[in-house]
Amino acid sequence: MAFTKATKENLFLRLALQGPSGSGKTRSALEIAKYLGDRIALIDTEERSSCRFAHLYDFDVEHLDDGHPNKYIQAIREASGSYDVLIIDSFTHAWFWELQAVDKVFGNWATVRPLERQLVKAIVSFPGHVIVTMRSKTEGSVAKIK
Repeated sequence: MAFTKATKENLFLRLALQGPSGSGKTRSALEIAKYLGDRIALIDTEERSSCRFAHLYDFDVEHLDDGHPNKYIQAIREASGSYDVLIIDSFTHAWFWELQAVDKVFGNWATVRPLERQLVKAIVSFPGHVIVTMRSKTEGSVAKIK
């Protein structure tokens, strides 16, 4: 093993936006993305909700109706090399799929973890910027305005 001189290379943003449903994660992701690149891809697992912003932003969308990590991985690979920015809206459905697959049995994580790692690797190795949205709990997390 040998050390080499560190150099600045093309680095890509990896950003996660978290908030309760309706807090503006999708629109915020699209707003940020327009400053990062011209070609934007969006993986939509939120019942086609991203399309309500089609008149405001220029992006291509792929709708996923299944939160299986392999579906995400496939969509990420399809976008790879063709887009400057990838938005995953929302990563929450992959997590929901994992929790369902584990079914409250700790030993089942052994079968789920490899898929989870493959998904994370696909995101990290995407040759562009990646913005991921994630839901947070609604109750107790939103300030009430009187």
